[in-house]
Amino acid sequence: MNAERRSDRVLNAATMAYAAAFVLHNADHARRGVDASPQPVVWAGTVVAMLTAVIVTLVFTGHPSAPRAAAAGGAAITAGVSFAHLAPVTSVVTDPLTAQDVSVLSWIAVLAEIATALMLAIAGWRAMQQYRHEHLHEHLHEHRMSNQGLT
Repeated sequence: MNAERRSDRVLNAATMAYAAAFVLHNADHARRGVDASPQPVVWAGTVVAMLTAVIVTLVFTGHPSAPRAAAAGGAAITAGVSFAHLAPVTSVVTDPLTAQDVSVLSWIAVLAEIATALMLAIAGWRAMQQYRHEHLHEHLHEHRMSNQGLT
């Protein structure tokens, strides 16, 4: 198994895990009722849904931008969901679980989405690093070959 395939497999697994946690979190929102969250939080969640659709599509079609999208999107989602649901203050842009009487399922759903979004970001970053390493190695090999007159 080469390193590129390993990083692709890790990115695919992280994407599947994140997608499952995303569905769980949003199913919990549906269970609690859309009115349970401030409207800006609902709209932010809609943006996260669109970003998730793009990331999942890029990763599972093997698009060259998939690692970058996963790294940037995973980091943004980690920060956004953490801020929206774990911030210690209630505001128009937060929906803190600590300020509500929510079930354990709500906590599991939110923490699962945060953890898997972080995994997605790390997997994307690692795939980007692997890609850069392989292409640098390829470039150096081609340079050596051309300097030796072998190409």
